[in-house]
Amino acid sequence: MTVVDISLCDTYLFDTELEDIVDIEAAYSESKFCPVVLSNSEKGIVISDLHIPYHKIDILKKVLHDADGYRDFCVIAGDYLDQKCMSKFPKDNETLLEDEYNCGLNILNTIKKNFEKVYVIMGNHDARTKTALMRDGKFLKLAFMCIPDPLFYLTKGIAFKDGIPTTQYDFSNVNYFCSRDLQLGDVIFCHPNTYSRTNGKTVELTIEYYLRHRKTFNAVVIGHTHNSIKVPYLGKTGYEIGCMCYDLLPSAENMRASLPINAYLRLSYNNGCYVHSETTLIDLE
Repeated sequence: MTVVDISLCDTYLFDTELEDIVDIEAAYSESKFCPVVLSNSEKGIVISDLHIPYHKIDILKKVLHDADGYRDFCVIAGDYLDQKCMSKFPKDNETLLEDEYNCGLNILNTIKKNFEKVYVIMGNHDARTKTALMRDGKFLKLAFMCIPDPLFYLTKGIAFKDGIPTTQYDFSNVNYFCSRDLQLGDVIFCHPNTYSRTNGKTVELTIEYYLRHRKTFNAVVIGHTHNSIKVPYLGKTGYEIGCMCYDLLPSAENMRASLPINAYLRLSYNNGCYVHSETTLIDLE
């Protein structure tokens, strides 16, 4: 496969909605757990938190270029779009939702050409449109992109111009789960809606959550924290897989355990089972 060039705006501004952990059960209340059985030996990558249009284009190009040997699948673990214009926070700089959406469409068109299958789950930023509609009626004109959510249309390859569908790309190998989590084989992928300042604690709490709910798994991979860490915990392995976007605004930096880390995961399965020794968390900077 050949990596196709991507073009989009470069900027460092995006906001975040970080919270201390208060109620881990409530944080997963939107989840519709989606198990997918794997029977083959496959290798792929997991990326998260692109926050389009604030992602790092050079980082993404490098990840796609270096994916040889890991092109069976790509999992996008939430916060694919930023939806800054829908944020409740002050907006020093914003992109129109339709421009952001079409930018994300072009990026996904590139990603899907590099992998046999693409799996997408939603993050807290991907849900901002629905939240904004409930908060402020002035956004009702954007309802066409919100039922069920923008990623639903984006992952079907539908382009919009002035609110009207214009083109549909062939995204037949893209699978979207209108959910915060997904299970492939014995690995759970999740984008929690909560955050701990303690390094690695978020993925530990996520492992605890799925154990309480009697899920059968060997590893958990999460986005959202923008941190890169591998954690052995309760007989399982947890991964926080970094991000693909620019740094936080200075005002938000003190809310994280560390500065955001650009990273991704190379993941291997043998006969549908996660291979710990062949799964690698790769920091890019």
